[in-house]
Amino acid sequence: MKAQPKVQTACDITIGVDHGSLRLQFPSRHSPLWEALDGKPLKGKPKYLPLGRHGYKDNPEDWKRATQIAIAMEADLDHPEWEKLFDPTLAKYGIGGGKYAKLADVLQPSVERNNH
Repeated sequence: MKAQPKVQTACDITIGVDHGSLRLQFPSRHSPLWEALDGKPLKGKPKYLPLGRHGYKDNPEDWKRATQIAIAMEADLDHPEWEKLFDPTLAKYGIGGGKYAKLADVLQPSVERNNH
């Protein structure tokens, strides 16, 4: 009997496994956002957000945590005021860091910097 790949379906952001680590896959309707954040076109390919560097492995506990992240991100992205809710640094979702952490400086400049 062939094993079926695990895929979470509680929302349109799906969870998959890549080399034993979990990753999020975003629906194409979110591609413009990721193209803007990443600074490069996806060229019709899906956007994957690896969770392995944050310690998310292919086990039931991490699947549950990843599902919660996916649901929270989708709720923010699909909200009419998503620009106010979605955290492009990803810190709100517990997976901040890396290149997305730098977005805080670009997208939310400090008052101090604006006064100079």
